[in-house]
Amino acid sequence: MAPGQLRVDTDDLRLRAEGLRVIATEFQVAEDLVDALQGAVGIHRDTEWLRDAIGTFASTWRVRRERLRENVVDLEGFVRQVADSLEAADGDLAARLPRGQLAAAPRVPDSGGGPRD
Repeated sequence: MAPGQLRVDTDDLRLRAEGLRVIATEFQVAEDLVDALQGAVGIHRDTEWLRDAIGTFASTWRVRRERLRENVVDLEGFVRQVADSLEAADGDLAARLPRGQLAAAPRVPDSGGGPRD
């Protein structure tokens, strides 16, 4: 890649955004898991302490988990926005090139992964 060039794989950015969406969904689903765990422990005198411990942990973690989920959702949006903006900028720059110059521009082969300059 020539100096001063920037190469970003926007498909990879979108893939990362999708991974963030999965993480956010898992945070959302965690509440159901806590309810299922408390149900599995049951309401017995000898397991009441365990049910209470699960409830205490769950209520504290619920607030933190929701903040994390919101941050992950925001990050997902930012990553998608970066991909969209880069593709739009690339399209705008390509449209401004004189006819024939785009085809003459050297193509840099994709290395198939790894860090990009």
